[in-house]
Amino acid sequence: MKLYEYEGKSLIQEMGIPTPDGSVASNLKEAAIAAEALGYPLVVKAQGLQGGRGKAGAIKFARNKDELVGCVNEILGMRLGAETIDRLLIEQQLPIAQEFYLGVSVDPQSAMPLLMISTHGGIDIESVAEQSPHQLIKKQLDPLETPRLHHMLAMVLQTGLSGKTLVRVSEILLRLVNCYFKHEAVTVEINPLIIDHKGKAWAADAKVEIDDSAIFRVKAVENFSRSP
Repeated sequence: MKLYEYEGKSLIQEMGIPTPDGSVASNLKEAAIAAEALGYPLVVKAQGLQGGRGKAGAIKFARNKDELVGCVNEILGMRLGAETIDRLLIEQQLPIAQEFYLGVSVDPQSAMPLLMISTHGGIDIESVAEQSPHQLIKKQLDPLETPRLHHMLAMVLQTGLSGKTLVRVSEILLRLVNCYFKHEAVTVEINPLIIDHKGKAWAADAKVEIDDSAIFRVKAVENFSRSP
């Protein structure tokens, strides 16, 4: 079961991972109400289950009300693959100093969970693996072994981070791993994880897919309904 971004973010938020303030809107009125509460600048993001939203023009930025109206009108009703976009995530736009990729997914070769980090956030992880494999740090996870913070620190240290930011990102990485196992996920990704100019880290996006055979055990997704 693939989750919409706002649904995935609700799961990682419960694990203590910071995300930008945001609100889901299905029309211009709801988007305007969200914008008034959040303040500008804003990010307007299509909520779909297909990838490639950025390339398709389904993620836009609004500095004021007029730009917001344009973004909403352009994205609502857009076709992404077989989907018609009928929901938007209106979210605070955060200042970016650095972008990272963090993710856990099943390694097709070993059939074991694989934890990955890259300093090339904001682009497809497949592109990173192909174009800059040395920038992709990997660690195979043992489901029977409890992950520890010192394991995460050792991985994040390889990215060049230091000080409080090193610790913050390592804590987020540990929480992401715990989220993966707690919700019996196939994939849990943050791409990008934004580091702002104060060294704070935020999950600007979240991709979560739950194992279909485990959905009945994962209470967090009970209210995530899907159209037939």
